[in-house]
Amino acid sequence: MNINSWRYFFSFCFFLNAFSHAEVSEYPLIPSAEVRLIGGGTFRLEPAKITKPTLIVFWATWCSSCLREIPLLKKLHLEHGEKIDVISVSIDTDLNKVRNFVEKVDAKYTNLIDDNGRLAGFFGVKQTPALFVVDPQGHIQARGNRVASLISPLLSLVKERESMSVTRDTVLMGTDISFVVLSADEKKAHNAIDVALAEIKRIEDLMTDWRESELTSLNRSAAIVPVKVDPEIFFLIEEALKVSKLTQGAFDISYASVGALWDFSRRRSIPPQDADIKQALSRVDYRSIEIDSSKKTVFFKKPGMKIGLGGIAKGYAVDQVIKILERQGFKDFAIKAGGDLTVRGRNKGALWQVAIQSPRDKSKNFALIPLSNGAVATSGDSERFFMFENKRYGHIIDPRTGYPADKSQNVTIIGKNGYLVDALATGVFVLGPDEGMKLIESLEGYEGVIIDAQGKISVSPGLQKSRTVI
Repeated sequence: MNINSWRYFFSFCFFLNAFSHAEVSEYPLIPSAEVRLIGGGTFRLEPAKITKPTLIVFWATWCSSCLREIPLLKKLHLEHGEKIDVISVSIDTDLNKVRNFVEKVDAKYTNLIDDNGRLAGFFGVKQTPALFVVDPQGHIQARGNRVASLISPLLSLVKERESMSVTRDTVLMGTDISFVVLSADEKKAHNAIDVALAEIKRIEDLMTDWRESELTSLNRSAAIVPVKVDPEIFFLIEEALKVSKLTQGAFDISYASVGALWDFSRRRSIPPQDADIKQALSRVDYRSIEIDSSKKTVFFKKPGMKIGLGGIAKGYAVDQVIKILERQGFKDFAIKAGGDLTVRGRNKGALWQVAIQSPRDKSKNFALIPLSNGAVATSGDSERFFMFENKRYGHIIDPRTGYPADKSQNVTIIGKNGYLVDALATGVFVLGPDEGMKLIESLEGYEGVIIDAQGKISVSPGLQKSRTVI
C-alpha cells in the first residue's frame, strides 16, 4: 500500500463510475485529437498532455468578443505562466490570417487552429469565446465565455496543487488505517489526524468483540433480558438489520456464533466439523434480534446468540472521521480503513486516483479510477483465507450456510455512506454475481463491480456508462 501526494493506490479492488454521489460525471475528460499548431506542425491534445491547471480558449479572428478577451488572457499567462498553461484554439479556416493575427498580438501560449471543427465539436462549442478550465489530469472543471469569470476556479486549482500532503499510517480496529490530508498548514493537519485517530479508537473500544466492551456486555446479557445500549451501537444494529433484510440474510451481524468456529489467522487451517457448524447455525438469524427504538434496547430471541459489527463498524468510523476533518475546515483528503476508502475534494487540483488491482495477481492493475466525494468498500477472499484439500476458504462467511461464501472473488460497492457500502459489499459478496447485481441495480445512488469465482467481471449499469476503461 502506498499513499503519496499524487495517487492513492489501494490494495484491494475498487471501481468507480459517473454516479451522483462521486461527482465524476461533473468532470469529464477532455477528448483526444490531433490539431495543427499555428506556427507549424501538429499538437496532440489529450489528457496526458495536461500537466498543470489549464485554460483552453476557443476563439476566432472575426469574433469581436474574443478579441476583447486577449489582453486579459495574455496578462493571466504572463503572471501565472509557471503554474498554469493556456491553450488557444482558433476555429478559423484561414491559417495565414490566424497566424498573422497571433504574431501581431504576440501571444506566447500554445496556439492551435481547429480548421476542421472536430475539437470544437468534441467540446460542444456553439459560440465563441468558449473557455474551459481543465485540471492537471485532463478533467474539465469549469466553463464560461469570459476570462475574468474563470480566473478564480483556475487559480483555485493552482492553490490546491500547492497544498502539501500530510500522511499518517497506523493500525486500529484490527486493520490498516491510512490518512492523506492536503493542507498548507501541516501542524493543523496533524492535529486533526490525532483527533480523528482518537475517534476511531473510541469507536473500537465501544464496539470491539475481541475484548471487554459494551458490545461484549450486550452479547452476554441480551438473550436473557432486553439490554439498553449506547445510541451509536443501537444505530448500527438498526441499520444492519435493514441491510440484512435487503440482502435476504446474506449480511447478518448474528453470524458471530458460526464465525467463531473458523480460523483464518493461518494459511494452513482445517474447516470445522459439519455438526459444529449446524449447531452454531441454530443461533444465527437476524430476525431473532429484537430492537425497541423508543427505549434503545436490544433483545436476542435465541439463547446463546451473539452479534459482531465488524462488517459495518469500520465504515461507520470513517464516516465519523470525515465529520471531524470537515468541521476543522479540511476539504481535500482520503481515508482508508481496511477495505473501506472514502475521499473528499481533490488531490492537488485533480480527482483522486484509485488503482484497481487484480484479486488473484496483485502485480497487475486493471483500471485507474478518478474519484471525488465518494465512499468505496470492497469485500474479497484474497487477503484472509486458507487452502484445504486444494480448496480456498475465504474469511467471509455465508450466515445462511455457516461456510465461506465462494461465488465471488471480489466485490466493490460505491455510494455515499461508508457504513452502508461496507455492509453492502459483504452482503453482495455472499449473494454472488447474479443476485448481487440485481440488488445493486435496485438501489438508487449505489453502483458496483463483481468479480465472480471464475474471474468474470460484472459491472452495474451506472458504471458501464462511465468514461472509465476496465
